Amino acid sequence: MEFLENRDKAYGERNDDFPAVHQVSRQDGVRDHRYKLIHFYGPGGNYEELYDLRKDPDELNNVAGRKKYRKVEARLREALAKDRLEQSVFEY
Repeated sequence: MEFLENRDKAYGERNDDFPAVHQVSRQDGVRDHRYKLIHFYGPGGNYEELYDLRKDPDELNNVAGRKKYRKVEARLREALAKDRLEQSVFEY
């Protein structure tokens, strides 16, 4: 995870028109050293996925909505909202 060595978190987005080549909705997300929150939006739906990268590095077990991860989700949602403002992203 070299790209995170000097950062607390990272932001990314994908905004291809749906249905795109990969058949995936538009998305943006944020991650820290342990967790990744992905927000999907657009014609394909509006939902989130959360992964605990330490326990699930292959991102196979979506833990979004689980009580145990509520504080993590809230923290990452707040970070995502802040990053959207900093990047002038208003489409989500």
